[in-house]
Amino acid sequence: MEAKETGDANVEKEAVEQLAENYKEMFKLDNARSILLDLAGEYLHKQKLAEATDSQFGNGCSEYVAYAIKKYYGV
Repeated sequence: MEAKETGDANVEKEAVEQLAENYKEMFKLDNARSILLDLAGEYLHKQKLAEATDSQFGNGCSEYVAYAIKKYYGV
């Protein structure tokens, strides 16, 4: 949310990289690209998931994270 509020591209990139590292560790993956792009799609197309995430982290968080993930992976 800090990246969303400040528009800081470096913070955005670091957040996605940290998210990727967390998923790699959690699911024992070499690369988290596919799972994060799937997550981005879920955030954009599953309203209940987006609402649950937004209620926990702030309004618009899920959409912002989805777009940040897609931007990071060049999609």
